[in-house]
Amino acid sequence: MRNFSFTILCLIIAVSTFGQSSYHDIKKGGKGKVSIGYRLNSLVSDNEKNVENLIEYEILNLFFDFVEQKDDVTISREFIKAKSFSSLYRNIKKNETYDFAFCFFSQTEQRLKEVSFSSAYLPDIEVMISNAKLPILVDTNDFITQFKNATAVYVPGSTFEADVNELEQMTPNLSKISVMSSAHAIDKIKSCDSCYGFIELHQYFNNAKEIAEIKRQNLFIKKRHGYGFIFPLDSDWQPSVNAFFDDSIYFSKVKAIINRKLGKEMIDFIEELEVSEVENMSTFYWPKKWILRK
Repeated sequence: MRNFSFTILCLIIAVSTFGQSSYHDIKKGGKGKVSIGYRLNSLVSDNEKNVENLIEYEILNLFFDFVEQKDDVTISREFIKAKSFSSLYRNIKKNETYDFAFCFFSQTEQRLKEVSFSSAYLPDIEVMISNAKLPILVDTNDFITQFKNATAVYVPGSTFEADVNELEQMTPNLSKISVMSSAHAIDKIKSCDSCYGFIELHQYFNNAKEIAEIKRQNLFIKKRHGYGFIFPLDSDWQPSVNAFFDDSIYFSKVKAIINRKLGKEMIDFIEELEVSEVENMSTFYWPKKWILRK
């Protein structure tokens, strides 16, 4: 009996610590607690090692401030570091413990069937990088001939893997190797004279471009539908999320955060992509209202 009681107590503590909170319950009770799962990208710069310094942390706190003001409620927030990218996504997909989650989640057709996304707050652009000893490619024929003995590095389950799979359609015998994370991919490309792969533009500007053993290729730039934070499909938070991104006052605050975090060099690069024609570029959604210069 004592063991049974102890087990029940542990379950109660676990539920109270990591339980989900619906918007309806918080509005009805006037207060509540939300759990936000996150995973630091393995390539974040030193000043981003703490969750408090991340773009998503600022935007989500701004969102909860918005709900508090709009509905006269109090929302406490708990940010919980997940063990991995896949476990974080799975938690939201299966509607387990987190109310929201973020970790550079790309909006893909498959994911839109499995989880709910906020509006895009960052452009989802991935660039190909390679070991510095590999040549700079001019066109796809160049890739087929000069990279035929090279090895693609990817992270399973990520859009990096999808990018590599697209290349494999051009070169069926493409050599590839999987690694655990973006950091492992960078390390592998640095140490392997014939390796290449993909990385988020944001992380390239923060880190990879400073690494002498790595260079960026101008081909195969991937532009998707933008990064958003995610929440369960059956969550009742969707209307509030939409209202937040549609609010002109709060939107201007989000825009200020983006400008401050991205920096001039990355903004310049994004705007150049907006007006350029790049071979093999995927469809990219960057709403006109997000033009950062205005």
